Amino acid sequence: MTSSIGRGSLMRVDGKFLCLTEDGHLLWLELTPKGHKVVSRAWLFAARETWALPPLSHGLLYVNQNGRDSVHGTKARLICYDLRGE
Repeated sequence: MTSSIGRGSLMRVDGKFLCLTEDGHLLWLELTPKGHKVVSRAWLFAARETWALPPLSHGLLYVNQNGRDSVHGTKARLICYDLRGE
């Protein structure tokens, strides 16, 4: 399956790639010379133009939501997501 990710940031983490798209989707990707495979996807928020590289420290991902969320109405904010698992 081919999909368009658009603009975003890309960070290598534990052999896979973490991508934050401009539409607020967070993707775990496997990248090869032949293309990409989306391993998992989460929609964090509906705020356009939020693709700055989020810092990752000790399994905590800090995402800067640059604008207002068009679905939930939340204002620009800094959000911390725990990626450490169980």
